[in-house]
Amino acid sequence: LFSPSMQSVDIEFMEKMINNESFIKYLETHNLFLVLRSKTLHSSSPNIVVFSHYMPKEEYIAYFLGAEAILLFYPKSFRYRVSGVLLEAISCGKNVLMSDIEAFRQYESLFGANAYFSTSNQLMQCLNFALNNVENREVSFSDKQRNSYMPNYSAILK
Repeated sequence: LFSPSMQSVDIEFMEKMINNESFIKYLETHNLFLVLRSKTLHSSSPNIVVFSHYMPKEEYIAYFLGAEAILLFYPKSFRYRVSGVLLEAISCGKNVLMSDIEAFRQYESLFGANAYFSTSNQLMQCLNFALNNVENREVSFSDKQRNSYMPNYSAILK
């Protein structure tokens, strides 16, 4: 599991989650590792790795592409904005589990209702669904779906 965002994250939720004994036990039981980026968070769990330093592009790509799912912990204040990480995940066909916020609900047709969480327990339910349903391990988008969510960079850069 990879949470690549260092900016615009719900740091309070992330802190509660990585210190939640049930969540830590869940990771251990399912042999899962959470890799996240933060300058302020720390974890003593061997199943949670926190990178506080700059991550070289090759390392970032390896974690991103190797992750069972991309986790997006964004706050409710993340309104009227677009997540570059989410667009990156869409373009790579990655499974995404994300905060249940208005900004992300427009992507429900791509990821389904089981991709959203507001609590650690809901996140574990999302993980169960994603990991136990093989067809959900990697999201496959049609070109039309992918293009409808991706910005037209050619037009923007003119």
